Amino acid sequence: MRVLRRFARCWWATIPEPRLVSAGVAIAYALAVVGGARILLAPPAHTPPDVQALVVTIAWLLILGGLLAAGAGWADAWALERPGLALLIMATIAHTIVLAVAEHRGESRSADLVMTSFGLLLFAIRLGMIWRYSRRPRG
Repeated sequence: MRVLRRFARCWWATIPEPRLVSAGVAIAYALAVVGGARILLAPPAHTPPDVQALVVTIAWLLILGGLLAAGAGWADAWALERPGLALLIMATIAHTIVLAVAEHRGESRSADLVMTSFGLLLFAIRLGMIWRYSRRPRG
């Protein structure tokens, strides 16, 4: 138990300041990777056949964007986090298109559209925060 506590303390010290914000962003990136992997392993049953290729593309964009953004964010290399966020934003926009197609066909996907829009907004805010800098500014 003591070793586990020491590991947790050392791990927490490696997270960039402000730690709660950085941990929250890292969790969002990890969820994107998990979501992309879930789409690849068990594709949604409600997806129309004509957009299946787009759904697979969304999954790969989520995985690649999440891994790139998480690794770069952990190292405070914002120049590398930007392309990862761009991939995540592209995946979110493509997912919104798939949901809009489903909505147009009569399936009610309103809650999914709202949550996807919320995720898009959060990724866009993070991109706006790091856009001007290649690394975290000192001081």
